[in-house]
Amino acid sequence: MEESKMQEIAQYLYDAEKNKTAIDNVTEVFNVFFDEQEAYDIQDLVVALKKETDGKTAAYKIGLTSPAKIKQLNIDQPVYAHIFEYMISYDGEPLSMERFIHPRIEPEVTIVLKEDIYQENVTFEEVMDKIDYVYSSVEIVDSRYHGFRFSLEDVVADNTSCQGAVYSNTHFSLDQVDILNEKAVVYINGEKIDEGIGKDVANHPANAVVFLANALYKRGVKLEAGVPIMTGGMTKANKIEIGDKVEVKFDTMDDISFEVVE
Repeated sequence: MEESKMQEIAQYLYDAEKNKTAIDNVTEVFNVFFDEQEAYDIQDLVVALKKETDGKTAAYKIGLTSPAKIKQLNIDQPVYAHIFEYMISYDGEPLSMERFIHPRIEPEVTIVLKEDIYQENVTFEEVMDKIDYVYSSVEIVDSRYHGFRFSLEDVVADNTSCQGAVYSNTHFSLDQVDILNEKAVVYINGEKIDEGIGKDVANHPANAVVFLANALYKRGVKLEAGVPIMTGGMTKANKIEIGDKVEVKFDTMDDISFEVVE
């Protein structure tokens, strides 16, 4: 695809986010076919536009790593994207709906590495050896597309629906928490909505990091130590609205709660 067409698509996605307006899929609007790597090229252009107005990126997110999300969106391979500093809040802080279109939440295990990874064919064992600590988190996804309906290429170009993350305040070593069997239960306004466990995420959350490291290497990018990696939803994504009180209870890691405000 020509660079000018990619720039046009990136601007279309950027404007939709800024205007908080749901849009039709780029593959339909622009009547173009592009492959997965071209979708990541467009994502990079969207991220570059956002850096001009929104500051720097602060974390990675990985999506479509669990059976619940694969079934919900009918896409059967993982994707990654960039979380910006301004998107991050912490346990107990109110979440403003001001920048969202139709947000949904999903509990996640976030992993931080103690060493960089930049090599071919990274293995599970290599990732496990390089984990510094983990903590509980909640991602707020907010697709720019009508009804969260999209193809793999559409969602990758759209920075995989990134729009928010809520982090807990306590870090845990792998000696302190079994992330494979860590359970998360989602409550909204006191009602149990959903639940999942760590092994629902790519059979182990560290496998999501394996995917990310290998995907970045193919694009000539190092996975750096110290950068949070959100490994994917342990449940399907559940809708939230103004006035909702959200609580996610984890077995070992810190619980996370927040209220959704205007």
